[in-house]
Amino acid sequence: MVRCTVSLLGTAFAALLLASGVSGRSVALPPQLQPRTYCTNAKQVIAGNTCEIIAEERCTISLATLKSYNPQLDCSNLRVGQNFCCNEGTVPRDPDCTNSKTVVEGNTCESIADKRCTVSLATFKSYNPQLDCSNLKVGQIFCCNAGAVPLPECTNIKTVVEGNTCATIADKRCTISLSKFQDYNPHIDCSKLEPGAMVCCMEGKLPPLPQPNADGTCSDIQVAAGDSCAALYQKCGITPSLLTRRVTCGIIEANNGMYPGELDTFNKKKTWAWAGCDKLWPDAKICLSSGTPPMPAPIANASNRPLNTCCNIWGQCGTTKEFCEITGAGTPGTGTCVSNCGMNIVNNDAPPAQFRKIGSIDKSKFTHVHFAFADITDNFQVDVSKVQAQFNKFKALKRAKRIVAFGGWTASTSPTTFHVFRTGVNAANRGTLVNNIANFVKEHGLDGADIDWEYPGAPTCPTSRRWIPSMGPTTWPS
Repeated sequence: MVRCTVSLLGTAFAALLLASGVSGRSVALPPQLQPRTYCTNAKQVIAGNTCEIIAEERCTISLATLKSYNPQLDCSNLRVGQNFCCNEGTVPRDPDCTNSKTVVEGNTCESIADKRCTVSLATFKSYNPQLDCSNLKVGQIFCCNAGAVPLPECTNIKTVVEGNTCATIADKRCTISLSKFQDYNPHIDCSKLEPGAMVCCMEGKLPPLPQPNADGTCSDIQVAAGDSCAALYQKCGITPSLLTRRVTCGIIEANNGMYPGELDTFNKKKTWAWAGCDKLWPDAKICLSSGTPPMPAPIANASNRPLNTCCNIWGQCGTTKEFCEITGAGTPGTGTCVSNCGMNIVNNDAPPAQFRKIGSIDKSKFTHVHFAFADITDNFQVDVSKVQAQFNKFKALKRAKRIVAFGGWTASTSPTTFHVFRTGVNAANRGTLVNNIANFVKEHGLDGADIDWEYPGAPTCPTSRRWIPSMGPTTWPS
């Protein structure tokens, strides 16, 4: 009879959606399909509590109201640790007991209480009101201390597919009542089922939630380079019929037993390269639990400088707002800082403990010295006129190899200069740029050149996308 009612309800609801005539139009859900709302004032039974004491002293409501909020309570057999609600809403499941065992051949309630739990028979029964002592079954789980009996692993798992509602899953796929389906799946919101989410058709627990690692870091997953939506769905165990849908936070959360919004909570403004589930970046590691976010996989254009500078979600570091400000959505160039953030000047009232003169270089301590920076003009000529005096001293250095450097953050990103490298590597200009640098090195008797372009593949400049060419191989003259 229940099954017929659920089926009719699901059919009626489907008809209601079709009758709306517009895909995606908001439609009020029947009460049976409304998502479960847990009470906001839940407490646990403590030693000495009675229903009267709980109602009057702990909830400050009438006894009748307490019982209406908590139909599961047996006032003649309250258990320490048992959850109850002081306001309307679904009562959270009690915490699991910490000493659970399973019935074996030959067990009776008396022998279990005496030999396996070492408690009185009355105490054992109070811990296990679900047990029928006249009909124990081998494999049944029971508790030897207070708490809920741990759920077994769910062995009847289904994946939500397009067109499913809680009612149709319960009736057609699980063949259970809608009420039981919601009891078994408290993490599911029936008002917005996500295709790909896992549900349980029996009383049991889905695969365990990701937990923080022992060292405090979060449980994480790495997005592989080249991952497509299809590959990500397969990783999450989603059926092939769903491979045309876009990966969302809801799908990842549902398949890891998480509640809606937890993925963003674990990662937003914390995790390197996190820009939301619909902007997953290759090689990004994201958190599936609380804990310290993982360091990113090596990124080709990321800085790795041993300074306490600000670092953004792309692993790039510096002292300007692109690195230090916590702004934007986490996409390239929006300045979402995750390490050493902020631009306030600190300790400005106290002088350094010691002052040192650093104008001279002990040449015996260095094998290579880089001169930063020489300029490159719009016609790809090397120009040191702005730093001529320092450059002359650099040329005069003995013993160490002398390398002239070009670029740096300012030259690579300033609106007046960022185009030089980007146009210089075009096929039409590449030879001129290379020859001019090489000739400058030879003319001044130097030992090499250092190109510090920050960064060839990063869209850090407002108009940089149209300047990035295919670089191809470059041959330097000998």
